[in-house]
Amino acid sequence: MGYVEQTMADGEEIVHRSRLHWVEYLIAAQFIAVAGVIFALETYGVVKVTTTARFVVLAVAALLLLIGIVKIIGTMIARWTTEFAVTSHRVVSKRGLIRRDVVEIAIEKVEGVDLQQGIIGR
Repeated sequence: MGYVEQTMADGEEIVHRSRLHWVEYLIAAQFIAVAGVIFALETYGVVKVTTTARFVVLAVAALLLLIGIVKIIGTMIARWTTEFAVTSHRVVSKRGLIRRDVVEIAIEKVEGVDLQQGIIGR
């Protein structure tokens, strides 16, 4: 049971529910893919480097992999803890795990909606 269900009034119904798009994972996936390519090129000997340079290349690949994993975990937490809903009485936006940011607007008070959407998000 999410935040919206916990705070619903009597007779209030959820009209629409939404969440963050899966595209948010692409940035983390790019870091992991680049790290994988570096590891593969180095492992199969496609790129010939000295011992010192090999250490630097593997360290950079490991750092990119670590960044990708941290970004995936952060994105998963953000996706799990974010709720967007339109009910019969209000519009609700809740974000956050430890620090919660909630915006609730009564349907009667909504005068307009501003949508900013990038090419990938469309």
